[in-house]
Formats: sequence, C-alpha cells, structure tokens
Amino acid sequence: MSPIITIGGIPFYIAYLPISLFIAIACVFGFRIFPALLLGILISYINELHLNAIQTVGLSLSVTVPLLVSLFILKKRLGNRYRANITNRKGVLDRLLCLGLLYPILMQISLYFWGMFTKINDDFQYYFSIKEITLLLLNLQSLTLPAVVFTAFFYHILRTVVSFNYARKFYINHISTFFQNQNRRQATIWLISLAILIAASTSQSVAMSGYGIPAIFLIFVYGFISLDPTVITCLWSIVVYLFIQHNSGFIKQLEQDQLFICFSALFIVFTIANIWLSSMKIRLNKAIIRLSAMARRDPLTHLPNLQALAYDIKHTHAEPCLCYIRLFAIDKIEKHLGFTFKSTIKIALYSQLKRLLGPEAKIYAAPNRDVLILLPEENIRARLQRLIADLNLVKLTSQDEKVDIHYGISWKKMSPGDDVYQTICGLEYLATIKRRNHVSALHEHDKLVEKYTMLDIIKLNGIKQAILGGGIIIYAQKIDSIDGSHCYYEVLYRLSCEGKVMAPHEFLPLIAEFDLCSLLDFRILDCFLEQYCQHVLSHTDSVRYSINIMPETLGDEKTADKIIATFQKFGVSSRNFIFEVTEEQLFFNKHVALANIKRLRNAGFTIAIDDFGKGYANYERLKMLDADVIKIDGMFVKDITHNHLDAVIVKSIIDIARAKNMKVVAEFVETKKHALLLKNLGVDYLQGYYIGKPEPLKFSFG
Repeated sequence: MSPIITIGGIPFYIAYLPISLFIAIACVFGFRIFPALLLGILISYINELHLNAIQTVGLSLSVTVPLLVSLFILKKRLGNRYRANITNRKGVLDRLLCLGLLYPILMQISLYFWGMFTKINDDFQYYFSIKEITLLLLNLQSLTLPAVVFTAFFYHILRTVVSFNYARKFYINHISTFFQNQNRRQATIWLISLAILIAASTSQSVAMSGYGIPAIFLIFVYGFISLDPTVITCLWSIVVYLFIQHNSGFIKQLEQDQLFICFSALFIVFTIANIWLSSMKIRLNKAIIRLSAMARRDPLTHLPNLQALAYDIKHTHAEPCLCYIRLFAIDKIEKHLGFTFKSTIKIALYSQLKRLLGPEAKIYAAPNRDVLILLPEENIRARLQRLIADLNLVKLTSQDEKVDIHYGISWKKMSPGDDVYQTICGLEYLATIKRRNHVSALHEHDKLVEKYTMLDIIKLNGIKQAILGGGIIIYAQKIDSIDGSHCYYEVLYRLSCEGKVMAPHEFLPLIAEFDLCSLLDFRILDCFLEQYCQHVLSHTDSVRYSINIMPETLGDEKTADKIIATFQKFGVSSRNFIFEVTEEQLFFNKHVALANIKRLRNAGFTIAIDDFGKGYANYERLKMLDADVIKIDGMFVKDITHNHLDAVIVKSIIDIARAKNMKVVAEFVETKKHALLLKNLGVDYLQGYYIGKPEPLKFSFG
C-alpha cells in the first residue's frame, strides 16, 4: 500500500504509511495500546518481511520505542489532553515537532543503531546504514512525509470507527459545515475544480502533471482559508496519496535522488504551512464566535441584549410574543443608591423572572432600565397578569438593601418582517403611559403609538434643524472661588426650536437615542468660540470657561483631535478652558475616553470630573484618574446642612482630591448656610443659585 520509487536501482518508500497509522493509533488509545501495538507490528513484519527473529524484534522496537518517547514528551508539553483531537489548534506546533519531526528522527537513529550491532540482509541494508547522506535524507523523508501528511486522516477515521459520538460530532461540526447553505455552492465548485486538477495531475502527460501540482497547491490554500480546515486536511491526505501512488509518469521523472528529495520536502513543508494556517483559521473562527457572543451581552449586567433578541427572533421558527417590562421608580434607585446598585437589581429581577416563567422564557436587558422577554403566545395575557401579581409579592434585594419596584407590561406577537427596534420603541411608550400594574397589547393601541412615533420624528427633525440652523442659545453659570477673589463660568445651552426655547432635558434623550451627541457638542463649541472671538479682544483674558462633553462624544477616538483642531481654527488658546466629563464617560469605552482626556491635557486644557459620586465605584476611580478638578454631585450637597453623613462623604472626597492636587467644586449651593459649611469643609469653588443662575452668555462678567 505504501508507494515506492526506485533510485539508482534501490527501492525506496515515498511515504511509509504504517508510520502515520501507528501515530494515529497511539493518539486515539494512548499509552495502554503500546503492548498490543508492538505485538501487532511483530506479527506483521514476520509475515511480510521474512526477517529473522532478532531483526524483526529490532525493527519493531525501532518503530515503537521512538513513538513512545515522542508521545511521552508531547504529554509533558500538553498535559492530559495531549491526544485530544490531533488537529486541535491548541498544541499544533508541539504535535508537529514531536510526532511529525522528532518521531521520524528518533526512529531513523534507532534503525541505524540497530544496524550497527545486527547483520541485516542486503535487501534491507540501506534502511539500517548511514553510508551516504543522500540515503539518510531519503529514508528520513519517507518517514516524515506520512507522519506529517497522513496522520490526521487516519486519526479521524479511527476515532469515527471506535466512537459513534465522535462520528456524530465530526459530521455536525465539519461535514455539514463544509456543505452548509452559505458554503454549498463554494464547496461544490471547489470539489469539481479539485477533481479536474487531480485528473490532470495523475495523467501520463508530464506537462499536465507538472502544471497540475502547483494548481492543486493553490486550490488547497484557498480551501484551508475559506472552507472547513479539518475536512480540507483529510482531503489533502487523499490527494497526496493519489498523486504519489498513481502518477507514475511524473514520479518516473523524479527517479533521481536530488529531485525526489526536493519533491518530498515540498509536500512536507506545504503540509506544515497549511496545518498552521488551519490552526490560525480555527483560532480566528473561535475568536469571532466569542466576540459575537460578547456583543450579544449587556456589558454591565451580562444579560442578553437587544442584539441577542434580534438574533433569537430571526432564528426562531415560531411566532413568539415580545413583552416589555417597565420598571417604575428605577431612576430614583439609581439616583439615591447608585448605578451599580441598579444593575444588581436588574440581575436579581432576571433571576426572579427565570424562576417565575421557567426555562421557555428568554429574558433580555432593554435600554436603560427595563427588561424584555420572549414568550410563547399561549394564554399570554393571563400569564403576564399573573407575572405582575407575583412580582409585586417579591422584594428585590441587593447588598442587603430591599427595594419596592412597580411594573407595567406591554406585549406584541412578533410576525415575520416586524422591525424589532421599532416594536420595542412602541412597547416602551405603551408600558410607560399605561403606568404600573397594567398589561397592554400593542395591537390594541396602534393609533396611539403611531401618533407618539410621528411626534418623536417631527420633534427630532426640529431639533436637528435648530442645531444646524443657529438655534443654539449659549448660557453661562458662575462658579465662584470660596473667598470670592476669582471665578469662572460653566457654558450651558438651550435650543430655540419652532419659537420655543427647550431645556436640555427636553431634547437630550432624543439626541442620545439618534446618535447626535457629537454633532451637538461640536456645534455648541463652534457657537461659543465664534462669540468668544467676537467679544474677547485679548486672548490673555483671565476669565476661564468650562464646557461639557457628552459620554458618546468622548467615546469617539477622534474627539480630542477634533477639539484641538477647532481651537486652532479659531486661533484660541487652550489655557483658559476646562472640559467637564462625567464618571459615566470613564465607565463606558474606558480606554478611548482616557486616551482623549490625556490628549486634551497634553494640549493644555484643564479636565474636570462632573457629577462625582453619582453611582459608581468612585474612590477607586478617583485614585486612578488623572484630572485637575472634581465637581461633587448636588445629591451630596443639597441636604448637607442637616445630614451629617453627606458632610462626611463630602469631606472624604475633598481629602482624596487634596492628596491628588485636585481643585474641588461643590454643586447645588442654594443658600448662605450651604456656602459657609462647604467653606469650612475645604471646598475651593461653589456653584449654584446662591452664587448665580444660568444667564445668556455675555463677555462682561465681572
């Protein structure tokens, strides 16, 4: 069965195939198979080679002992899973070195060693002697070629024979993947092209054979990259065997030792390269699967997100009901107990929903605060009403804190072609307006939801026109030093839209929802700098201004460069300007946000952390953060005159800020009493209605 070539009147194996079979057997059954393997090899050699007992034992030991040593080294390198899926990407280099290269080398050495002490028949003498370097290379490559090229093929054949479970998995994971819908046409064309090239390469025409081999190499490279690498590896073994066994015309041209050595080495090197390429392809596929799975999870709660919902709806055969659970009072929980507390509450709710609805329910994190569920349609309204009643009996707990949450539910039966995101918008609106303890079907309120959607679109268009058409009104609020010796101003804004002045809370939710944050931030910056250049004659003016950046803007890696370019365009120095960022911006897209902050600081801008204390792991973040100013959130200031705990928290923030040489601003300073207490605590600046209300921007602030 092993193909043979005659060089200089001496027959040589092109590839001694039993080697690959022995490796495959050892990898499938492990060390326990070696006694049986040695016995089988002894019987086989006695029947086929007609050697004497010493020669037969020597040859058998020369085959099995090096394999045992190589497998032992491989186990030391890879651990107990050293023989688990020989084509696995993990340990592919170790397997190639130990089984594909070390084993043939050790076997050849043991053959020569045995030949030194035993008289060998002339017919086999050249296998056991080292008279010529050419014979050494020919013998070594006749062992290396099968070890590298054919082992994977025999391994998969053996495992499918001895294990039905493996055969089933091999079919599902590889054969069916090879011919799956998106690959079927590609795989069919590839197989037809391969068959044509094999026919050409195995013909008696030397020219056809010569040109067919490079073409086969190219088509296999394409196969390893584009199709299932495990199937391609097995097909490569078959093609190589067909070529070296049945291409007598071309093989005859290689009956010169140097040519044959080059030819054999070419197949070995190409196989090694493609095995490595296959391992990279498998690694890439697994990375893509892992990233896809991560993309379908909410980064905070790790619950399935909207992308997972859209995927599940697309791949379900039934028509499930999409249910939106609105959590009332969750915003107050975030405000008073923190952002992370809200996240743990959502995780606790997820566990309760799983318990109440059973395994058939699929639960997802909705934007901001709410939860989405996919349920079968059967008796849906009664089931959701029971769910609300059950949830009202449950006290959700996080960090030993129990909270009361009320719920409203809206639902819709999903049909093919329904827009998932548009449906979610309608369900959210319906669950919100129907308020708590209410179950509402979207199809019963179509006109109401359609009207709401149209109003949002009209409102959005008006907001965009105001942003782009000069409808931004710049305001400023004074921030005074504790001793009143100097001050600076925070730049605020309103929108003039269709004759109405809109406060930020009226338009920012739509701005964020439709990804217009960066547009708004840079339009505000342009408007402010235009007025600044018109009224401030000297850029050495000592008045400083603080400008806010929204989280989505700071999460764009180009933001810092665009800000610097904008200041350069207007010819304005950076030294009198502060950029305020929130903790939320440092929590999401952390690396990009921190890179932007570093770039702005290096350009001469001051960085302030706004709303400090609003729901994150603040002290840890403050310890790690490089900023210049910290603004204590008003939730700690407004009740500080009669809440001792607020005073303790503010004092601790001030102490940490002092250690980092940061200035401290207190927001929400409403009274003189606030100002005096904060002065005694060590605050540097005060901001609030006691200091000054926001006013339309003018550059004559005193």
